[in-house]
Amino acid sequence: MTKIVVVGGGLGGLAAALFSARRGHEVVLLERDEGPPEGTADDDFERWDRPGVPQARQSHNFLGLSCAVLSAEAPDVVEALLDRGAMRTDVSVAGRGADPDAGELSLLCRRLVYEAVVRRAVARESGVAIRTGVAAVGLLTHRADHALPIALGVRTDAGDDVEADLVVDSSGRRSPAAQWLEDGGAEVPSTRVQECGFHYHTRFYRLRDGRAFPDTAIPIITALDYATVMAFPGDNGTFSLSSSVSTEDPLRLKLRDPERFDRFLANVPVTAPWIDAGEAISDVNPMARIENRWRRLVDGDGRPIVGGLVLVGDSSLHTNPTFGRGVSLAFAQAQHLAATAEQVHADPVGYVHAFEDWTASHLGVWYESQVAADGAALERMTAGLRGEHLPPSENPISRFIAAMFALSATDQEVSRALARIAHLLLTPQELFADAPLVGRINAYVEAHPTSDDPPAGPSRREFEDLLA
Repeated sequence: MTKIVVVGGGLGGLAAALFSARRGHEVVLLERDEGPPEGTADDDFERWDRPGVPQARQSHNFLGLSCAVLSAEAPDVVEALLDRGAMRTDVSVAGRGADPDAGELSLLCRRLVYEAVVRRAVARESGVAIRTGVAAVGLLTHRADHALPIALGVRTDAGDDVEADLVVDSSGRRSPAAQWLEDGGAEVPSTRVQECGFHYHTRFYRLRDGRAFPDTAIPIITALDYATVMAFPGDNGTFSLSSSVSTEDPLRLKLRDPERFDRFLANVPVTAPWIDAGEAISDVNPMARIENRWRRLVDGDGRPIVGGLVLVGDSSLHTNPTFGRGVSLAFAQAQHLAATAEQVHADPVGYVHAFEDWTASHLGVWYESQVAADGAALERMTAGLRGEHLPPSENPISRFIAAMFALSATDQEVSRALARIAHLLLTPQELFADAPLVGRINAYVEAHPTSDDPPAGPSRREFEDLLA
């Protein structure tokens, strides 16, 4: 048994606490925000104040990887989510590609409804003590015979110490871990950051009586020259629509106006049927300061800088939410943590090193692909602001992916592979190990020169007129 203190009660911290307790560990969870209110799923969404989670009322995908982890570690929570109104759907592209026997399913749900179900499950867990209204303000450490500091717990803003064998920082993308370590005389974590340059707007809706979701095959997305537009089915007949534009776009603030937001999305083919099917149930929620950040408890040479402390979720790997990867990456880390936490007793520094190596080898590929995709998206939007249209990339990987999308309409194996990559159930390395499948895709690339079809939506000039 390992005594664990988890700092931060977002979905990553909740998963770390729940999975660890069910493996027999003793957990204290520190969370500044109060828990969800009593009532319905709509009460969770409308009344739960979550200032510590700025993305709480933004669109979310709960991808196949997160569903697979939760089904393995806490199947009762999956059932509770379904009872609360979450919708279970196949991992598929255009309705194809799922393997239900392999558990390749995803959940459609509003973030706050989903989080409230998980939070209540953690609160019922006998091995977890939740302390609300409490924040960690520093690490308890010692050096003894070690050259590096070893975390022994945390000091709280209530003035007390919470001792532990392992400290889990799941406090989010603005994690104070670097400051904690610097205050203790340790090196600061190595960090990679990509400022995405995007500004998000999201609005929630409910289906009109007698209407159904136009589509449930994630992702539902289109890329215009100057914007990206997305639809996200949710629980209890709700859904959300999101758009992202460049932070340099002079019209970005106009999208906060509900009438302009709806008028724009009603003119984009991928979201027009959603606007027609639903009635708004929220204002337009903005979100800025979007970035990709990989924070690691190692130095520039890959050597650990601390023992007994690990990062989980956005504290470790924070990715732009366009592809909905954050919860899946956090759940995967939480599962690995729960399965290995006992190893911290023998070698606290070695455990940190091994956890960082596991994260890099199992999850790093999704960070790298997000960085590449966001760099290309920002380049597209920057050109779109000038009224220009970038032609399709001649990059071999870009052409390969475009061929997969084209083939997925007729080739079920390609469709399934594309869906499993989107849901983080298949890595690019695993895809390229399938020689016959890769051969068919490459043959399509050779037989079909890149086409330059116009984006399916308003031109930049039409966009400006719609927001006037």
